[in-house]
Amino acid sequence: MSLGQLLAAWSLPPRKALARWILETLGHDLDPEATEQVLEAEMNPEPSGLFFDRVSPRALSSLPCAYVKLLQDRALPPAVHDRMAARIGARIVCLDCGHTAMRARPVELASILNEIARSLAEGRA
Repeated sequence: MSLGQLLAAWSLPPRKALARWILETLGHDLDPEATEQVLEAEMNPEPSGLFFDRVSPRALSSLPCAYVKLLQDRALPPAVHDRMAARIGARIVCLDCGHTAMRARPVELASILNEIARSLAEGRA
């Protein structure tokens, strides 16, 4: 369901509806402090290029890639994670959390990213 459809279904002013969508989709697994941080940060729009600029996966074909698949992500279903990882030929590393892993599981995410960096440095992609 699109954000516009959600707004209509909830009959809420856009700001409140956006906050509700953020909580239910991006912050469903966050503690209260992290939830507040996400609400403050996410109420600002993302740059449009993030959604509309085309990127070619061919540019990454010669580079070793890893993809952190978020198992509880409500913004991007698991099948979307799998497709995106496959498009760039990435090795998938799973993390059991929602879309905002850097707030829900910062220690675990840092550990995964450090391991990915070590494996790249050692040529183990």
